[in-house]
Amino acid sequence: GDVVVVEEQMEGPEISLLAFCDGEACACMPPAQDHKRAWDGDRGPNTGGMGAYAPSPQISAAELATAEEMMRAAVRGLQEEGRPFVGCLYGGFMLTADGPKLLEFNARFGDPETQAVLPLLESDCFEVMRACATGRLAALPPLRWADAVAATVVVAAGGYPKKYAKGLPVAGVD
Repeated sequence: GDVVVVEEQMEGPEISLLAFCDGEACACMPPAQDHKRAWDGDRGPNTGGMGAYAPSPQISAAELATAEEMMRAAVRGLQEEGRPFVGCLYGGFMLTADGPKLLEFNARFGDPETQAVLPLLESDCFEVMRACATGRLAALPPLRWADAVAATVVVAAGGYPKKYAKGLPVAGVD
């Protein structure tokens, strides 16, 4: 019984790619990048995300095309197995010297990335989600995205993500 897990050590920036999915089709959103470290300068303990920005300039057009194809392949594979995925598929990628490597999939909007990506959506979000729920995503015109950037910053109590006070008022943001 003992199990040994051997993992590849990868180096490079991480990006997040979210996609609207209707069980067959998948429409990727602009790539985002979050910041995991609690303190400035990429220092401190790891967190669930202290902020994000989109679109990420870290990924080239060729790398983005590869990552988007990986997302489409996952949706196709699930559909072929009789388990169509409907919702938001979140792909976490590392941009290595050998190209994008998939780190993880999540079946949800990613936080805080979603807070930076969705404000860029110019298409009607309700119509996109309804098309996902009814299997008509491919029938929509291509999604429209603002030619802009967006960012979000998390405000956290001192000590986060370890032991920290909860319920404190936020002041000084007037």
